[in-house]
Amino acid sequence: MERLISLLATEETRRTFIGYVCVGVTGVALYMVLLQIFVHMQVRPFEAFTLSYVLAGSSQFFMNKYWNFRTFDRTVHQQFSTYAIIVLVNYAIMIAVEEAGIHVLHLSPFWSYVLSIPVTLPIGYFANRFVTFGPGIIAMFRR
Repeated sequence: MERLISLLATEETRRTFIGYVCVGVTGVALYMVLLQIFVHMQVRPFEAFTLSYVLAGSSQFFMNKYWNFRTFDRTVHQQFSTYAIIVLVNYAIMIAVEEAGIHVLHLSPFWSYVLSIPVTLPIGYFANRFVTFGPGIIAMFRR
């Protein structure tokens, strides 16, 4: 536990978290614009969520790789494969929160997405910081 706390308190973690949030804000803005475009085009909400998520998420991967985490120990293919798994997990969580927002809280798709951000942000940061742009899923299980 002490090791985790000391790791979270490092300058590198603070820098990458702030960078991750900046990349995330850019991705969220892109997601929202795309979502509004798809909704305006009368794409069904689930498909609009999905298309927006894939396009915005892919751009976030490259911004995090080259601008924020700057990790080149593994190939883009290896990192993107790990990223895709993490994205799928976060996507499932996001969709569950969005669907609950729409059907339980009667929020719009936009506000349902906003509601999902504080849930998925910490999961995405830690998974990407220590797995995608770290040693990878297989290496994490070997430890």
